[in-house]
Amino acid sequence: MVSESQSEQDPQPTSAEPTPEDATAVAVANSRHPLLRYTAYRVLVFVIALGVFYVLGARSFLLAALAVVVSGLVSLVVLDRQRDGAALTVGKALGRVNDRIEAGKRKEDEDTDEAERPSDDHERPTT
Repeated sequence: MVSESQSEQDPQPTSAEPTPEDATAVAVANSRHPLLRYTAYRVLVFVIALGVFYVLGARSFLLAALAVVVSGLVSLVVLDRQRDGAALTVGKALGRVNDRIEAGKRKEDEDTDEAERPSDDHERPTT
């Protein structure tokens, strides 16, 4: 029988600190449409930058150029987690497509191998 003092002396091994990849996986698991969410945040950041530069007096091409550059830089820093979640989602989708392509190739190779085998129905030529 194990006493309470012995169980306190032998603590259970603890898991390592969560990595950023773990945090991204959790964020993706909790989000239904991470690519849509990331795109919406990017548009929101762009519209905010557009409004700020409009109020500051930028017009026409300068307004658009400043808004694109600044919103891109802000999203690069601020939307890191959302971007990772979107990239993970796209990567998984492309992985599934690649798996289907590979399965199709394997099936085609099997069908080709079966077609090239001589059948037992035909007589083999004698020499």
